[in-house]
Amino acid sequence: MSGKEWRLGRTPEFTHQLDTRIDGVAVFDVMMKVHGGKIEEATIFSDALFPDVIDEAMKALKGAEYGRSGLALFKVIF
Repeated sequence: MSGKEWRLGRTPEFTHQLDTRIDGVAVFDVMMKVHGGKIEEATIFSDALFPDVIDEAMKALKGAEYGRSGLALFKVIF
């Protein structure tokens, strides 16, 4: 994106889809809606056998900072 929001240091609203696999655990399809540099909403689809953990991960990601530090939370949960 080359809009003035990026040039002026403001992050426009966008979505990001992340597919990842943790060997021996599950495959995860994570869709995040980001606004103002924070994850506004996270939806996770997975073949994991523990749906409660997936629900907790979605709650934990909501409001987290988008970027390496915020997404590191995802790795801590799993």
